[in-house]
Amino acid sequence: MTGENKTKKVSFVKRFNLIPKIICLLAAFVIWIYVMEVDSPDYEETFDDVPVTIVGLTELDGNNLSVFSGHDTLVDVTVKGQKSVIAKNSVSDITVTADVSKITDAGSYDVSLDFDMPSGLTFSDASVSELKLFIDRRTSVNLDLKPQISSYQIPSGCELGEITCDTQTVTVTGAETVLRNISYAVADANMADKNLKESFTTEEAISLYDAA
Repeated sequence: MTGENKTKKVSFVKRFNLIPKIICLLAAFVIWIYVMEVDSPDYEETFDDVPVTIVGLTELDGNNLSVFSGHDTLVDVTVKGQKSVIAKNSVSDITVTADVSKITDAGSYDVSLDFDMPSGLTFSDASVSELKLFIDRRTSVNLDLKPQISSYQIPSGCELGEITCDTQTVTVTGAETVLRNISYAVADANMADKNLKESFTTEEAISLYDAA
């Protein structure tokens, strides 16, 4: 009888000691999850389509230069920090800039990007680290404007009359190295889906052409 009681007592003690061990293990697991998912400073997340702001344009303009590309560039930025801190931020809280203030001559440049992170976050990576820019002197030219009609249809017995524009010239402003090769402008009215039976007035986009 005494031996049976001892056996039962030992088994009860073993089961009793196992419960706090399981509780401690579960608590440790919960704490680990919390640290990894919330408080870990090594958590990373990527913010897509962060706009790049070109700075130093005033200094560039002082050298009679302008930027003719790169204004709508978007970059994906990966940040590192606590998940709880990352969750409080968005794309608008990340600032990416390309500084052109030191450029003094026209040409194509690869300008390094600067990444300004919100408080509590650090920069980890980005889809691009440089912005390709075309910089040139801004100039204006006056071009002859030529009207034309393409792909038109006219009924039998009719003929196409004189085509005129309400203005004979247009002023175009842009990059000097590009505009020096432009010879004239054309306002083209594509009438492929119309059967021309009478005089008409239309508004059309203007295309630029070089001498060739």
